Amino acid sequence: MVYSNYNNSIEIIRIDFNDGAGYRVISLDTDIYISYNSGGEKDIKVEFNYSNGEQLRSHSYLYVNYINPNAPLSYDGGALLWDRVLITGADYQGASASGQVTIELAPGHTQLTKPLIVVEGFDPDGSFNYFSLINSTGAGGLNIIIDNSTSLTLNQAIEDEGYDLVFVDYVNGTDFIQRNAFMVEEVIRRVNLLKVGSEKNVVLGISMGGLVSRYALRHMEINNETHETKLYISHDSPHQGANVPLAAQALVRHLVGEQVSLPVFLSLFNINLTDVNDLTGEEELAQGLAILESPAAKQMLIYQINGTGQNLSHPSTTLHDTFLTEYQNMGYPQQDNIRNVAITNSTDCGTPLEFEPLDDLINADITIDLPYFFTNLGLAGVNVLSLNPGRIVSSLLSTNTDVKVEINCKALPSEQIERIYRGKVYISKTILGIFEEQEHFIDPGAFYSNNNMLALDSSNGGIYDINTLAQLPALAEEYVLETQFSFIPVYSSLDIGEGFVDITPPDLLKKYDATMPPPAPKYVPFDNFHANPFISQAHTQFTLENGNWLIEELKGTPFSESCALACEIDSWAIEGPDIFCGNGSYTLPPGAFEYNWSFPGVTNSDPLTPHIVSVQEHLNGYQTIAATINLPDCNYSRTITKIVYAGVPETGGTLIQVDPNTIPNLSISGETYCTSTGVIITNWPGFEHVTNIEMQKISGQSDWDGEYRSGRDLRTVISSNCNEVFEFEVRVENQCGWSEWEYFSVDITGCPNTCPPVSNSGNIVSENFVISPVPANDWLGIDMVDNPNWTFFTIDCGDSTTDPNGNTNCPTYVGVKLYDFEGNLVIDKPSHQLGSAVDVSALSPGTYILHVSHAGQLETHQIPIN
Repeated sequence: MVYSNYNNSIEIIRIDFNDGAGYRVISLDTDIYISYNSGGEKDIKVEFNYSNGEQLRSHSYLYVNYINPNAPLSYDGGALLWDRVLITGADYQGASASGQVTIELAPGHTQLTKPLIVVEGFDPDGSFNYFSLINSTGAGGLNIIIDNSTSLTLNQAIEDEGYDLVFVDYVNGTDFIQRNAFMVEEVIRRVNLLKVGSEKNVVLGISMGGLVSRYALRHMEINNETHETKLYISHDSPHQGANVPLAAQALVRHLVGEQVSLPVFLSLFNINLTDVNDLTGEEELAQGLAILESPAAKQMLIYQINGTGQNLSHPSTTLHDTFLTEYQNMGYPQQDNIRNVAITNSTDCGTPLEFEPLDDLINADITIDLPYFFTNLGLAGVNVLSLNPGRIVSSLLSTNTDVKVEINCKALPSEQIERIYRGKVYISKTILGIFEEQEHFIDPGAFYSNNNMLALDSSNGGIYDINTLAQLPALAEEYVLETQFSFIPVYSSLDIGEGFVDITPPDLLKKYDATMPPPAPKYVPFDNFHANPFISQAHTQFTLENGNWLIEELKGTPFSESCALACEIDSWAIEGPDIFCGNGSYTLPPGAFEYNWSFPGVTNSDPLTPHIVSVQEHLNGYQTIAATINLPDCNYSRTITKIVYAGVPETGGTLIQVDPNTIPNLSISGETYCTSTGVIITNWPGFEHVTNIEMQKISGQSDWDGEYRSGRDLRTVISSNCNEVFEFEVRVENQCGWSEWEYFSVDITGCPNTCPPVSNSGNIVSENFVISPVPANDWLGIDMVDNPNWTFFTIDCGDSTTDPNGNTNCPTYVGVKLYDFEGNLVIDKPSHQLGSAVDVSALSPGTYILHVSHAGQLETHQIPIN
């Protein structure tokens, strides 16, 4: 039931749930029933709209302890050995810390036998509890799937290994780390007294819990106390500190406690402006300041600010500095060869977040337009009460009065002094439409970075959300440009160099490969670690990948894995020549387990050097070499390609006629012609690889300059004194050699006379062939001359095949093509046996162009057909 102490009636109650349930409109006396099909923490926002126009909002969290009845039981909280038993530790600086300890036994256990002690992280509002641990799929929750085929979850897998779950929940999750560590020491002592058998403990510290538990274990060792622990697990713990954007800290500290109001009677009391208060969110800002001022936050935050309002400054020393000195000097647990391992939610690729240093995180430039009455009379009346005559006059003369809010928060730059925060709230008055005057509600504030600060906000690291740190005011949400930031930088979660070396900007982008850990001095002090593939993820998020890695550590069968290679593969390219003749060699960087090469010709790769491939020409022209690399453990596959040119140039250019005056005539001068034709050959495949061209005339009585062209000039001018079909052929050369001849013909018109007809001698006898009869009627015979100029190749030649004189009969084949004078291909016989005839009976009478080709050689003739 929802109740109100306001006199005005509630018209609407709007309820928004963070899982997409939407909103419902309900009456004042309606019970609210919430139905969920999953457990976990629910973020509830309630909006109240009153009949007088006033609007209020409320924000809270609700934890739903829901267990799916159809799911397999795994730490369901139904049979607890301990249910939030209060444990108190030794004094630290005059006070002690307490924790609520929950113990749930694995199936078949009646006593504590195989403890897995889980220590929670920084928990300012106490919202994370035992049921959050076992039921949540979010940050810190164990209810995540680690086997897609069986839907096995991490908590079920831990239970299957027979671990008894011991959860430590701080009474005060913001207290001094040492104080809570002394409490955890007492928990370990009680566990060791309570357990039976010889199993040693496993201690898993989540976030700040990793600092607390490491401190506790090492402190017990220093004091010669046995902790009976075999494995210490740090989950995205800030061993060298945590990061909250300094600009966001400046925003909270500047605005908190600064009431946005109008002073009345010399500021003896104020008139609040509700809309602006909603924007600045004083209650939320105060909560944010309380978190920043807590002992644990001060011990962990790498960069901090002193003061509030306009009195903001960089502290010379911090609680973080003193804690870190003590913590680093203690070192890691060592007793009985304890194994120290870490999970980092940063990526092993070194990839930063998707914004740059000094980018805007929040940028608000808001104008609240005040109505005319309030502008000219209301403010003047208020200023009369405040005894401020200057503001009385300015209010009466103002033609436009607005409330303005300007807030800008930037990400940290890299080792630069830059303004990262600017904020002010003021009234802007335009006097008589000309002059602008500002009256500040809040004194303007600004804050600058130091030149020794790293660009942590956008760096590789476990990700946190600004809304998780402090709920943003409702009116300001749309002005937040980057809600996520790097909370635990990678060098901190992996404790690079144990804090005894300077961290520099390149360290924020390093690839930390667990299979090849970095050497000293910037080493990783853990026996094993796991980073997320490809991108950073939410701080303390368990995943399929790190969940399986964790289970193997708990089993005592650890393995090291990394997807850092996949990050490199994304930038790989195939190296090798852009053109090859016959065969070529191409390479990729070494390191991948398997390279699957493909090429349309023959490929060969040596098993000893699978990153190198030899390719052999199959067809000339453009071809694609491809290599597919698979990394199954990383669920990664990439195909890398390179387009190359194989062999001599392809034929197949396009002839285009142009104005001959646009082409310089190289060879013909002093002659008079009735017409000239200019031609250009374009679209020759792979022409960018051509180094030279050659042209030759086939038939025609026209003059031309084709034989005088050189280099890569595919142009010519044909000059004629008669009408004819002028035939020529072209071939081009690259580093692999010459292409085949390509045939072209140009129909010359525009002259008053025609060329003399081709002689009809009866036969054509060339250096290679006898072609008869000429002209042809129904058949055209083609045979080889004795001692031809060409080199001929024969096929299907056997010893048993002889001619009447006893000579071996080896048939020879040529390609035969016949074109009409319009360039149309009318007969195409790619394998015509010499000594036989071609049927031309279906062709219309006229003159045709005969092409005879063999092994890249071409001969052409004009053939009249009756």
